[in-house]
Amino acid sequence: MSEENVQETARAANTFESKLQSQFNEEKWTRVSAKDVSISRFKLLEVLLDDAINDNKVEFLTEQAKEQLAEYESSIAARYFLGMIALKQDNPEQIVFLKLLLNQFEENSKWAVVDYLSDKMLADGENRAILRAKANALEKLGKNKELIPVLEKLTRVDRKNPDMLFKYADVVMVDDPDKAIQFYKLTAEAYAKNLQFEKLKTVWNKLVDLIPQDFTFYRKIERTLSGHRQKEVLADLFVQLAYHYIKEEDVDNIIQLSKKILDLNPNYTRFKNELVRSYRLKYKDHSLLEDFIKYSGLLDTRKKISNSILNFETNIVFDKENYVFHRVWGVGRIKDLNTEQMVIDFKDKPAHKMEIQMALKSLKPLQADHFWVHQYEDSDKMNKMFEEDFDNFFKILITSFNNRISLADIKAELADQYVPLKTWSKWWTKKRAQILKSGNVRVSPQKKDIFEYHEASVSFSESSIEKFQNSPVFEEKMSVVFDALKAGDDAHEALEFMVSHFKETIKSFDFDTKLQSLWILDWIHEEINDDEVYYTKDTSDKIVNEFKEMTIENASVLMPRLKNTELKKQYAKFIKDHHTDWAKIYIELLFQIPIKIHKVLMTDMVTDGANEAVLDFFARVRKESKQNAEVFLWSFKNLIINTWELPVIQLNEQILTFFRLLRSIPKIEQKGTKLKNIAKDLLLGSVQDEMIEVIKESSSDSVRKFASLFKDVPFFNDIEKQKVLQWLSEINPSAFEEDELAQRGGGAEAASLIEMVERDGQTIASQDAITKMKEELDHLISIEIPQNSEEIGLAQEKGDLRENAEYKAALERQSILQAQATKLENQIKEITPVYAHHITVEKIGLGTKVRLKDIDTNDIFVYSILDQWDADVDRGIISYKSPLGKTLLDCKVKDVVEFGSGEQVQKLEVLAVDSAINSDGVLV
Repeated sequence: MSEENVQETARAANTFESKLQSQFNEEKWTRVSAKDVSISRFKLLEVLLDDAINDNKVEFLTEQAKEQLAEYESSIAARYFLGMIALKQDNPEQIVFLKLLLNQFEENSKWAVVDYLSDKMLADGENRAILRAKANALEKLGKNKELIPVLEKLTRVDRKNPDMLFKYADVVMVDDPDKAIQFYKLTAEAYAKNLQFEKLKTVWNKLVDLIPQDFTFYRKIERTLSGHRQKEVLADLFVQLAYHYIKEEDVDNIIQLSKKILDLNPNYTRFKNELVRSYRLKYKDHSLLEDFIKYSGLLDTRKKISNSILNFETNIVFDKENYVFHRVWGVGRIKDLNTEQMVIDFKDKPAHKMEIQMALKSLKPLQADHFWVHQYEDSDKMNKMFEEDFDNFFKILITSFNNRISLADIKAELADQYVPLKTWSKWWTKKRAQILKSGNVRVSPQKKDIFEYHEASVSFSESSIEKFQNSPVFEEKMSVVFDALKAGDDAHEALEFMVSHFKETIKSFDFDTKLQSLWILDWIHEEINDDEVYYTKDTSDKIVNEFKEMTIENASVLMPRLKNTELKKQYAKFIKDHHTDWAKIYIELLFQIPIKIHKVLMTDMVTDGANEAVLDFFARVRKESKQNAEVFLWSFKNLIINTWELPVIQLNEQILTFFRLLRSIPKIEQKGTKLKNIAKDLLLGSVQDEMIEVIKESSSDSVRKFASLFKDVPFFNDIEKQKVLQWLSEINPSAFEEDELAQRGGGAEAASLIEMVERDGQTIASQDAITKMKEELDHLISIEIPQNSEEIGLAQEKGDLRENAEYKAALERQSILQAQATKLENQIKEITPVYAHHITVEKIGLGTKVRLKDIDTNDIFVYSILDQWDADVDRGIISYKSPLGKTLLDCKVKDVVEFGSGEQVQKLEVLAVDSAINSDGVLV
């Protein structure tokens, strides 16, 4: 080989690529494992990584490392390169390679390497998993002084890892006991939430030795474990606490803890004995102590211990100078008692005597600080406190009801006596916010109308966790999460707790649940700035791909099931990001009510230039305006106020549809006024000016149609109608000139009621006919149906119903009557009342009264031409659909018509045409 070739070979061996390949080959060929690797090897890898960064070869290094992992899964070099690059690029998903790398060395107890590596990694940013590895390495290497600051960092970023909190508390216990206690508490809370009961017992025992009196904290742990239904574990914990107070002979705490232990586990017989012993010590001066112990059943092993405790504590408080309550006589004070009788001073019955058994049954014992006692002793003081110190006033009230009171009871205690009943609702709305602001009072997680008092303020996270645990269904849990997300830092602890639940629900078979869990995990991750990855990319890809395969119909049906507006907005974004037919799905969503995110949807469509879809929506909503009245009114209003720069929409057709829809709104919205209010706002309210500007562009014929249609709208009063008609006439005076119908309140379309009736499928009737139909319906409902019901009852009394012909006939008649009533009720709803201003008399038409003369005989006939409900030949009222009605239609005064056939033909001259209906809708 020539000298030149030798130098070339040497240069090639020193290139970045060759050095990298050399590292990878050595691993593959010798199967290098963590136990064989020292710190010096990583120093070589560091040089290669720096070279890749300096020479812009990071992408090449990444690809080579991935190929190496594909061939050799345990590659230390590949994991190091990929993990460090991810750390520098802040790519949390790829940082997993560093965690795997550190695990390799931890499993082989290579603690010096772990210490070295974690230092290098932490130089590029703090990471929870790397800090844990660093702490473990320092502990194993005995570097306790260096361990403290690392553990301190972990306490800030790794609250989910109670083992680290426990270690930190142990390390600082000697120098800073208060801080150690703080972290023991955090450790206990985390173990309780994670259901790590053996570890919880260990730290609990430490806390019992350090702070046995901190019942506020112990109750916090109790609430957490109660949410997980861990009665046995709780009982064991309180046993340890009770032993401390038994040594101290603290009677009150022994009683409270014994009761709690027996409630959790009635099989702890030692604490039944401790309870009786402590009762005897506490009430040793009570004149009837042993009698009450005997009566209560505390010594009877056959009786339920909880009932015995309740009986004893209910009775033992009956003693001289104690307060009682009677449902009739109110609050009283015991002046004397023995085994035979009790003497009580009531306000209006001083020195009242009662037999002891009767007194125990009918009197309720009251503590001296009870709300009722305060009122009994000094009502003026309570009134003053109510006005000047309501927080303390409410505390007395709620604590008097065992720290738990319903809204109904609050109202019963305060309404009329402290707050006038007529102002109660307004007063309570204001005071409720004040009550809850203190932090000591909160709404019960189980019932929204129950308020609870806690001596120590309950944090938002605590109450959120409890509410989350007590929410039985997915949607309710979601609601708790949204409240927590709004609360910011105060809810981070709760959000961390909730993550585990949604990590499970994201695996659900139900698509809705998976998708919402994905979003929730994203929002929580963003809120608490967590470096933990909650789900894999593979998981999210599967959800997205499943959605991409959905039909437009299936993709649309999820939206109504989303109860939260933020979820709806998120779903709209998800649709747009991932579905090729997103605009068509948006159109389906635009037809859903309630209208909450429609503006977002339409804005997206307009912004992205989905003009064809926009036009399709407006054409469809106009065509289906009656079926989708609220959506049409929303879209029409936004058209009028020009919310978006839309493609060319046929505005005149939209306005005409609006005026036609107005007449149908009372039938569409039989209860409520939402649609009516929107319509009034368009014509008379905040949008009136924009409406006027748009209608100015309409032709005279169009404006005439608008006016004609508007006069038929029943939910505008006369003054409102006059205002609208006034500005319509001002917009286009020519539409109303020389128009007799307009002067009478009609319009161009009123010229033919028949066209209106047949076009819209309506029927019209006079007030006479409507009144008659309503009377008939009332007769059916008030008289005939009840009478027939009585007949059914009488027939039932006659024996065997199978052979009872009267019963069968009455039952059949009942069905017929009910069907008649239903049919008549529906017919009345479908009728449109007709008034004089609807009718034109230029020629014979629907609603006219015509005077005819038989040319051959000079006989005079008068007919009113109306619809089916008014038709009555005997009264001279005929249907416009009858043979004579059809013949007369469109004839004018002096016209002669022939009616009949063969020898029966009559020649009839029209003498006069008048309105058959007056302005009140009554026949004339």
